[in-house]
Amino acid sequence: MDTLLQKYFRYDDRIELWVPDFADSWPTLDLDTQSEIASVWNSQRGEIPEKIRALETEIMQLIEKMYTDVNFETFCQLNTDMIDLAAIVNELNLWLRYIPSVTAYAGQGHTESMERAHF
Repeated sequence: MDTLLQKYFRYDDRIELWVPDFADSWPTLDLDTQSEIASVWNSQRGEIPEKIRALETEIMQLIEKMYTDVNFETFCQLNTDMIDLAAIVNELNLWLRYIPSVTAYAGQGHTESMERAHF
């Protein structure tokens, strides 16, 4: 699995998740490899809802601090932090919806079933 991760995924430090990075070679992969990659991605996708929940909790804590802190500079920093976390939530939601399909024509040069997986 580690080799599969390193070869077909990249670790995104910002969202703390291994994300697909294999679109260029997807159609040339055999069905077994495509299935293995899809399985690994489904495992990674499974972590996304919990990551989103944790970030939303953090956002709510920042909002609470914004209500209680009267210092303008602190308020602005909290708002910036909240916006950064919300952007990560948005990106995670995009990745959650990304589902590669295993092609019936894998390894035969057909390219119609895979979209580019870069944001």
